[in-house]
Amino acid sequence: MAHNGDEGGSASPAWQEIARLYVRGAGSRSPASVRAARAELLRLAGPVHGRRVLDLGCGTGGLARRLAEAGARVIGVDASDEAIRSAQADCSLLDSEHPPQFQLADPTDPKTLPAGPFDLVTLLLLGDDPPRADALRCAARLLRRGGRVVVGLPHPYADPKAAGRPLQALLGWFRDAGLRLIDAAEPDAEARRDLNFSVILAERPRAARRRRPRRSAS
Repeated sequence: MAHNGDEGGSASPAWQEIARLYVRGAGSRSPASVRAARAELLRLAGPVHGRRVLDLGCGTGGLARRLAEAGARVIGVDASDEAIRSAQADCSLLDSEHPPQFQLADPTDPKTLPAGPFDLVTLLLLGDDPPRADALRCAARLLRRGGRVVVGLPHPYADPKAAGRPLQALLGWFRDAGLRLIDAAEPDAEARRDLNFSVILAERPRAARRRRPRRSAS
């Protein structure tokens, strides 16, 4: 498999911790939020059959499995070898034309990640505070022009670690990564007491078209 650098570089402590949480089955403070965010992430991703997808920070492979079942060609990466082993074991008997592949990599280190381009990158960040902006920049670099990224993360107004202007900071991550916002999802008002997530769909803009010079009138 092609890589942009050496496999399995050292991951940040935050990513190592969130991987351990997922392996223990506690990827967020509210498992219901993980399930709900995953469902919305898959909905916003749209049809994935035949598309090349990178599941960045795949944990134990639950999302990668669902994407493969929908016909995607999935590579899942995570900073934890324990999480990767669990994902491989869980998906080993998956009846799919293209079973997901898993490898050790740091989601914030481009040198360890698979070679792009990808049609879609998924990123589910509902645990403790990993370096989300860095992971988002990596995701953007691996997308083809017109490719999309779907990110699930704590709701900007419910995230206890967000300070100042959380929504402005969140949108700034996407802007700084060179991504254009397409759509978003969040729990309805009645469910917000129990669910804490937001899902955002963004796109790497296509190359700007060159304008043809106007012909002078004869």
